[in-house]
Amino acid sequence: MNYWIKRQESNSRMELLLRAFFGVFYIGIPHGIMIMIYALGLMFLRIFLFWYILFTGKFHKGVFDYQLNLFRYQARVNARFQNLLDGYPAFGLKTIDENIVIDVDYKESVSRLRMLGRSFFGALLIFPHAFVLIFRIYATIFVLGISFWVILFIGKLPQGMFNFITGLGRWIFRIQLYLYFYTDNYPAFTGKVLDHENQNISGDFGGNSNPELLDA
Repeated sequence: MNYWIKRQESNSRMELLLRAFFGVFYIGIPHGIMIMIYALGLMFLRIFLFWYILFTGKFHKGVFDYQLNLFRYQARVNARFQNLLDGYPAFGLKTIDENIVIDVDYKESVSRLRMLGRSFFGALLIFPHAFVLIFRIYATIFVLGISFWVILFIGKLPQGMFNFITGLGRWIFRIQLYLYFYTDNYPAFTGKVLDHENQNISGDFGGNSNPELLDA
């Protein structure tokens, strides 16, 4: 899988302040409503997907794409609220953000047994991750608070802070892929880029394909 966000060389202080004071109104509310509508539709699609996999042993391509596009949509909005990217996030499931690449290879066949196990015992399977992520989330909130002032004073987000914030999103994304049958690989206990992911960059970041310079 790929989970990449391009780090900006500089961040707009004006947009930073606008998001801090008014972001919930002009970003959070309109996009939140759209995401909730899409998420409601996904609830019914997941019920359909359960029975579809149970009878056919295959991952329905339409549901695969719908859910993945919703992950991308959420990432676009979160990246703005986390001050990782400037600009207004695009609406919809089929729009593309050139600064964010989230990809997963489509695997048609799904193990029915593993699907049943994750459907009924998924919460237990990821409990170790949930326990660790509690501390990681609090640490990320702390970093986000500091990053606001750093951007305000120097006009950019340092690489280390950027990596730490995006690492949380990557970690959670791996868990989602595991729970929703995109992969059978148990998620790694890290938000860093794994070696096999380094070989799998599909986005165009200005010709820079070195993952160490993009996000680690």
